[in-house]
Amino acid sequence: MSVEVNERTEPQRTAEHPPLVKVVGLKKHFPITRGILIQKKVGAVHAVDGVDLEINPGETVGLVGETGCGKSTLARVLMKLYDATEGQLFFDGQEYTRFSRRKMQPLRREMQMIFQDPYSSLNSRKTVGSIISDPFLIHKTVPKGKIKGEVQQLMELVGLNPEHYNRYPHEFSGGQRQRIGVARALALKPRLIVCDEPVHAVPESQAPLHRRAALGGPHPGPGSGEAEEADHPRRGRAVPDRPAVRVPVPSPVPQGPVPQVQGGRPGPHAPPPGAGGRVSLPAGGPGRHRDGSGHDVEPSEGPPLGGG
Repeated sequence: MSVEVNERTEPQRTAEHPPLVKVVGLKKHFPITRGILIQKKVGAVHAVDGVDLEINPGETVGLVGETGCGKSTLARVLMKLYDATEGQLFFDGQEYTRFSRRKMQPLRREMQMIFQDPYSSLNSRKTVGSIISDPFLIHKTVPKGKIKGEVQQLMELVGLNPEHYNRYPHEFSGGQRQRIGVARALALKPRLIVCDEPVHAVPESQAPLHRRAALGGPHPGPGSGEAEEADHPRRGRAVPDRPAVRVPVPSPVPQGPVPQVQGGRPGPHAPPPGAGGRVSLPAGGPGRHRDGSGHDVEPSEGPPLGGG
């Protein structure tokens, strides 16, 4: 097995081929409890509240929103790192919302994630070579004697020096650590890669270069898809085929061309001029937002989210 990437293909969807990923009415609520020995639920934080989303084969979808609006939570629910409170998750037409850990294992080869914080997602006691080789060892896709060569090819693919195979994560910069996460995600040639702010640890001036070197251009394989998240439209527009702009506190939202959804008036969460694609805005006015503690605030208390 050799590490290769294929040229990006145009997103395709037919009646015979369903979306690669489909999310229907997804909700994720975290309980608020009171008490020490006997805990009583007194409320819930609505991290994700009624999200519908589709990602077609070969398509990259961008998700943009403020810090705390639920982007990372949505990504983790999509990867089944969190269980959904309500809603349905489909991958290639198969529902996996209530899959057990064992039933999810075959799907793990098809979907991988690049985490927002590169350092906390890497085992500081393992070398980079060991970290990137873990997917090969767990899923037994490459003979042990060939793993080192595959790992070094992946390191070179994402712009890391293959000679640094035996270095530890603390010996790399933040941007280099993020590339380690990218290499690990690409190892199994998954059909879906969820990128949680993949340029979070990279300076704004270097973000386009980092994105092109690590993710831009070719997909890891034909018929694959990507979901990328960013906290600012300018960081989320370089790769996505279809930017889906979100606002604080997810809710059921209409989708369509930018001028149609926003009525021609750019709001604070609108993509930059020329970004194209589609946007998602909350139905029924300003919607809700969260205060510093993560609690929902009623519409009358929050700032207007539309353009003025």
